[in-house]
This record gives sequence, C-alpha cells and structure tokens, in this order.
Amino acid sequence: MVVAADGTTRSSEVTHTLDGTATQISGNVGPDTVAVTTPSPDVMVMALSGQGVPYLMRVFTLGSDGNSQTETAVYFQPDGTPVIRETQLTRVK
Repeated sequence: MVVAADGTTRSSEVTHTLDGTATQISGNVGPDTVAVTTPSPDVMVMALSGQGVPYLMRVFTLGSDGNSQTETAVYFQPDGTPVIRETQLTRVK
C-alpha cells in the first residue's frame, strides 16, 4: 500500500510465477502487468508495464552476507531517456 502526503492510499496485488510469464496486476498503483524470474538463487528480475508500455525493470541481488541487498531499477524519463538507479539495502535487526 502507498500512502500519499494527503492521506489517500493506493494498492495493488498480484500472484505470479517465477518463470518470467507476464501476469496481470490488480489495483491502482501504476503498472498493470509484471513478469518475474529468478535466474539464480540470489537474483530476482522483475519487469513491469502499464497499458502495454514499458514501465520499470528491477533487479534484486542478495548480498553474500544474507543481510544486504542491491536493487537496480531501470526506468524511463518522459522523453524516453533511460535512467538506472542503484540502491543498497541492509537488514536492520
């Protein structure tokens, strides 16, 4: 669930396989289709589209310590320019 600054909420839900098959998303967050695969035990690749247009691709890589993760997100500016953003995440205990 996404909660905006004004208190409105948006949410989506999907049950998908991990074989790269495109699956419809219900809800109102943005994308309406997702495909997910796990090419190795420590990597998950997710591609999202909305109304038939590419929306976002994310690659999640689990760190060898089991407590960190790298998220690489690929998306497009309104003019079509691709952007790659990388985020390092660490589990807090």
